[in-house]
Amino acid sequence: QAFGNARTSENNNSSRFGKFIQLNYLESGVIRGAVIEKYLLEKSRLVSRDKTERNYHVFYYLLMGTTRDEQEDVSLVKAARLLLPQPGTSDLLSHIALPALRCFLLLPP
Repeated sequence: QAFGNARTSENNNSSRFGKFIQLNYLESGVIRGAVIEKYLLEKSRLVSRDKTERNYHVFYYLLMGTTRDEQEDVSLVKAARLLLPQPGTSDLLSHIALPALRCFLLLPP
């Protein structure tokens, strides 16, 4: 979820994937099975978003769980201005920091 979910104005953990759902039926009309295929990631969120929303969770996990040198190595320092709460919002960094750090510790090395 860290790589495809983001906070929106309606949901704190909203999937930003497009999904194709295929239902398979028996001739009698009973559902036989289903397939859910993820096929799209909301790329526009990478460079812009509404003031009340956040970017993908993984970026905050990386910001909170890495050193400044590590952030510079992967160009996170420049990206931080797009990731951190924008002026005029009631969303403070402290509301992001601790949960993000906890989640970062769960990411594989």
